[in-house]
Amino acid sequence: MRKGLKKVFSALDLLTLLTGLRKIADRKSDLKTFLLETSRLIGKAFGHERVAIFVYEESSSELVYLKGWKKGRLDLPPGYRQPLSLGLLGKAARTCRPVVVNNVNKNKEYLKILDLGINSEAVFPITFRDRLLGVLDLQDTRLNAFSQEEVDFISFLSRFLGSALAERRREEELVTQLEKTRAILEGVRDGYYEVDLKGNFTYLNQALAQAWGRSRQEMLGRNYREFLEPESIDRVFRVFNEVFRTGQARSGLSIQVRDIEGQLHDVEVSVSLLKGEQGRPAGFYGIIHDITERVRIEQELREANARFSSLLEALPDIIYFKDSEGRNLIINRAMEELAGMNREAIIGRKDEEFLPKELAAQCRLSDEKVWQEKKPLRFYERSEEKDGKIRYFETIKAPVFDNDGNIIGIVGISRDITEKKLVEDRLEKSERDFRGLFENSTLGLYRTTPEGQILLANPALIKMLGYESFDELSRRNLEKDGFEPGYSRQEFIDRVEKEGEVRGLEAAWRRKDGSVIYVRESARAVRDETGRTLYYEGTVEDISQKKLAEMALNKQKELFQMVINSAEDVIFMLDRNYDLILWNQAAEKLFGLRAEEIKEKRFIDIYPAENWAEAKKRFDRVLGGEVVRADVELNFQGRKIILNVTEVPLWNEKGEIYALCGIARDLTGRVELERALETSLREKEALLREIHHRVKNNMQIICSLLNLQAYQARNPELTSILKDCQTRIRSMALVHEHLYKSSNLSRINFAEYLNRLLIHLYNVHRQSQEKIELESELEEIFLEIGQAIPLGLMASEIISNSFKHAFPGGRKGKVKVSLQKLEPPRSLRLEISDNGVGLPDNLKPEESQTFGLQLVALLKEQIEASLEIDRSEGTRFVITWGKNPEGDNNQK
Repeated sequence: MRKGLKKVFSALDLLTLLTGLRKIADRKSDLKTFLLETSRLIGKAFGHERVAIFVYEESSSELVYLKGWKKGRLDLPPGYRQPLSLGLLGKAARTCRPVVVNNVNKNKEYLKILDLGINSEAVFPITFRDRLLGVLDLQDTRLNAFSQEEVDFISFLSRFLGSALAERRREEELVTQLEKTRAILEGVRDGYYEVDLKGNFTYLNQALAQAWGRSRQEMLGRNYREFLEPESIDRVFRVFNEVFRTGQARSGLSIQVRDIEGQLHDVEVSVSLLKGEQGRPAGFYGIIHDITERVRIEQELREANARFSSLLEALPDIIYFKDSEGRNLIINRAMEELAGMNREAIIGRKDEEFLPKELAAQCRLSDEKVWQEKKPLRFYERSEEKDGKIRYFETIKAPVFDNDGNIIGIVGISRDITEKKLVEDRLEKSERDFRGLFENSTLGLYRTTPEGQILLANPALIKMLGYESFDELSRRNLEKDGFEPGYSRQEFIDRVEKEGEVRGLEAAWRRKDGSVIYVRESARAVRDETGRTLYYEGTVEDISQKKLAEMALNKQKELFQMVINSAEDVIFMLDRNYDLILWNQAAEKLFGLRAEEIKEKRFIDIYPAENWAEAKKRFDRVLGGEVVRADVELNFQGRKIILNVTEVPLWNEKGEIYALCGIARDLTGRVELERALETSLREKEALLREIHHRVKNNMQIICSLLNLQAYQARNPELTSILKDCQTRIRSMALVHEHLYKSSNLSRINFAEYLNRLLIHLYNVHRQSQEKIELESELEEIFLEIGQAIPLGLMASEIISNSFKHAFPGGRKGKVKVSLQKLEPPRSLRLEISDNGVGLPDNLKPEESQTFGLQLVALLKEQIEASLEIDRSEGTRFVITWGKNPEGDNNQK
């Protein structure tokens, strides 16, 4: 419209132009097409030579030419760039105001690009919301080609163009961004999906289709439910529903999908809300990450952790992990038991907060050392329990590093080595004890090779063999020198090789000086893993004295056996089971059983059955500790055997009775003889008793005759003599009377005799002596007849003398008789006293003119007695004689 150009633009023109621009903007075309069509519309509408639209590029601050309209053939190349600092284009872009030049030849800022003969140029900034999007460049060959009305109209039009260009650029950017995103999604290994609100796939990348074993075309338009496992469908639906309601994205949703081959896949899905125009929900999109391998690994890891945890808990060792602050983060059950607390009370706490003070201090020091040296270390720790028991621990601690090589903590394993420590202590003590025992043992200790070389010997063995040192002894070879004939070393080797050991083997060894010692040897063979004998080790005891004693004892046993066998008495020994240990030849002869036969039988089988019960009681008494003496009558194989047995217990060194020994004398012949003698003795006793009775009767007749003669005599002196004779005979008759009545015909009870004699004499003299008092102190003493008759006569004479002469003129008095035992050498004493007038001082019995005192003196000499006469208070006769003739006082 050069010649017919309208200088006035109506509203209709503006509306028509805007409508055209809107149609161009609404078309689904790219940016270049949009710019080309817009430039053409404006160029035709205003009739200018050239219309170009430049797009502003913020990153480079340049204007970029994409498309434009022109009448001629010349045009700017696509992609032409012009900085904002140059030309009218730059000025309009910088100021965001239209720049109109109707004569460019006069404008210094005009930049000539093409030789088109341009004289007028108008540049309008294209903005949208105060943001520069580009410039609209109009060029014309005429001068003053742009009127103000046109400028205003195009300025208004540029603002509309800015809105359309902004929308088109935004769409272009979205398409570009979408293409980039799709390109990225196609390149990732994880699956990407987009579904509509019904769950139908609207887009998915190739990785997802490939992972599920299908093509992308096969899956597009199909619902997600067709590919999920039943239990996963509801889970996904609930998440879609939640994301739809809240608009909040969800991630980490684990589901299972089965591919076309039936293989089950574990996948992790993220869900975000996909919005369409005006921000309304249009569907869902997200990433699908195949975690099948991870799930498998995690499952294996869980199983491994479970096994590790089980192993950790099952281990008796204390296992723990501490962080850099010393807090326990991982522990096992053994740590709980040590602390006496549950896991929850220990986790996060330091050692000093729950361990014994002493142990916690040791742990702290060992931790510090590991931190300093930064390497695994071994420690030994000690702890005292509440009950006072000591526990020992062997601990290995190692530092734990992060990826940068920094220590982040310490892992430790502590083993309770209390038992091991105690064993080691005992072993160490045992080693010391063994060394002390080896050095100080009285037994010889040695180690030798099978070839006879001495490897080891203790001082006791060196001394035992008469050497000064081990070096000297070691030069001796036991195979060549050492054993006496009859004690072969080969016997020792054969036994120890066969049985592995020997115990109590007796041998004779030669000492250094050539003398012989007897030894008892115990040894064992020490072999290697192949069974080859390395050496022999053992003990040696010097039993020379014992051996010599045994030899002497064997000789004594032989002698003892000879003595036993030569004895005429039966000698036997029984153990506690009543089995025979010893049986001499006298027993063999008496019972007709040889010792060899006895060994094959038990004593109970030999002993007469009817006598065994009584014998067993006797044996039990002896085995209980008694000594038993008894006469035993046996009926052995039809023969009557009478034995006088003495059985005594035998004691061992422990004080225990282990057997009994019996000595039995055969009394069969003697008993029969004694029984015959007893019969003869009883007959003789009866005869002797009859003799005593007859003697007593004869003496009574003599007394009666003397009494009759005295009665007829007219001479008083004769009568007195007859009376004295009668008294003397009566005293002897009393002895025979006692013997006749006694069970023992050889002895009488002299106390009873004196008592009866005293009463008899008192009765004889009582007519003139009524005032005489009698007193007797008589111990029971038995005398033989040879002593009784002389003493009886002496007592009769002395007592009669007291009655007749001690109390003249009817004086009152007392006569006392005592009989008692004395200590040796004089064992018996008879004392007769009165308190009468007494004997003359010069009167001696042996010189007396009276027959009575002379008789006393004679009888004293007969029984070898002593006689003392005391005249101090009346008269006292004391007769003492030799040892007590009665022996056992209780024997009558």
